[in-house]
Amino acid sequence: MNKKAISEQVFIYIFVMFVIVAILIFGIKMIKDTTNLGKSVDIAVFQKDFDNAIQTLYTYSEGSSQKLIIKNIPKGIKVICVIDQKISRNTIPYEELNDYLEGNSNPTKNLFFISKDFLEPKSIKYLTADPNPFCKQIEKSTLEVTLVHTGNTITIK
Repeated sequence: MNKKAISEQVFIYIFVMFVIVAILIFGIKMIKDTTNLGKSVDIAVFQKDFDNAIQTLYTYSEGSSQKLIIKNIPKGIKVICVIDQKISRNTIPYEELNDYLEGNSNPTKNLFFISKDFLEPKSIKYLTADPNPFCKQIEKSTLEVTLVHTGNTITIK
C-alpha cells in the first residue's frame, strides 16, 4: 500500500465512527421519545376511562354508587388525588402538590398525579372529593375507588 491509500483509510474510519455514533444517538432518542409517548397514551386512556365512568354514573339517579377499578395505570404514578379547588380543603399530605397549587390556581383542574415526573393535572366534569382532598395510593398499577352520585356532582370516596 502506498502512503496516500493509508491516509485515506483513516478518514474513512473516522467517517464510519461518526455515522455509528450518530445512529446510536438517534436510536436512543427515538426509544426515549417512544417510551414518553406510551406513558402519555396510558395517562390519556386512564383519564378517558375515568371520565367515562363519571359521565355514565351522572346519568343514573341521585344516590347511585359504583365501585370503579381501573388497571394499567402507568408505573411512575404513585398517588392520584382529586381536589375540588372551588371549596375549602384540608391539608394536602404531598409537598409537591401543595407547591403546585400555590403557584398555579386553576379551579377547573381536579385530577392530580404524584409521580417521579411532573404530569399535567386534568379536568373531569362533575367530579368532587370527599374528603377534600381525596388521595389514593396506586398499588400494582390499579386504582380502586367508589363513586357516588350526589345530586349535581359525582363524589369520589
